[in-house]
Amino acid sequence: MTNPYAATEAAIHDKPRELKYCSVWLMIGLSVVTLSLYLYYWLWTRSAALAEIAPDARMVFHLARAIVILQVVLVLAYLLASVGVLPVSLQQIDTVGTLGNLLWLGWTLAFRGGFNRLTRAGSSDRLWNNLFFALVFSMFYHQYKANQYLRSRDPATD
Repeated sequence: MTNPYAATEAAIHDKPRELKYCSVWLMIGLSVVTLSLYLYYWLWTRSAALAEIAPDARMVFHLARAIVILQVVLVLAYLLASVGVLPVSLQQIDTVGTLGNLLWLGWTLAFRGGFNRLTRAGSSDRLWNNLFFALVFSMFYHQYKANQYLRSRDPATD
């Protein structure tokens, strides 16, 4: 017989997400092996973690979600247009793809800003996320900086 007044048991998700350590070389390898699908996984998980750690960086996750959705739609549109099911030209789809580039730029700037606020790094600090490298090397550079941040918090991750 069960006690109707007993407290219910439920799984509690009390541990917040965190930025995770990942070798940049492993990240490059996984990107090649998975034909860049790993980068979208990285984008989604790291953006969600940053948005949870730094609530003022929630825009990062919204932009990441928009990028992933747009890429799925573009791939489907390319496939449907190439077999003639979708009556649009590939040039029209490429024009929509420009929106994806603008979203990437927005995401890079938002992630960089959120990361710099999280680490409280100034432009002369080692953890400062440099705009030029962030734009050129994108997620690989962000992971490199996240690894530096994690090492500075816990030297045992070396």
